[in-house]
Amino acid sequence: MKCPSCKSELIVSGQARLETVCEHVSNPNGIPSLKDKYICSDIDCETHNYGVCWNSGGEKYSEYPDNSIYADNNDAPFGSFQRKLNIEIYKDDENISWNFGKYCLELD
Repeated sequence: MKCPSCKSELIVSGQARLETVCEHVSNPNGIPSLKDKYICSDIDCETHNYGVCWNSGGEKYSEYPDNSIYADNNDAPFGSFQRKLNIEIYKDDENISWNFGKYCLELD
């Protein structure tokens, strides 16, 4: 996987109790399992300033809410399942509209 900010390789920096969305939904009061914690290999990357890390599926863990530091405002690493999901969920390139005088038909 590659960093969505600087495109450097992500490296495992240990393990942490990172709660996935699935774990939170299935057991909201449970203790998250230990998972590999991925960080950017470039120590000058902006993600280090905000303490950003990812799990092996590409889910981001950080208190920094702004996505402006990431390529295409997508906070998931390149090559991850989460990045593919973000693209499919938030894509708007297939919206089609036709104008018929004062009427407009839009297809999403």
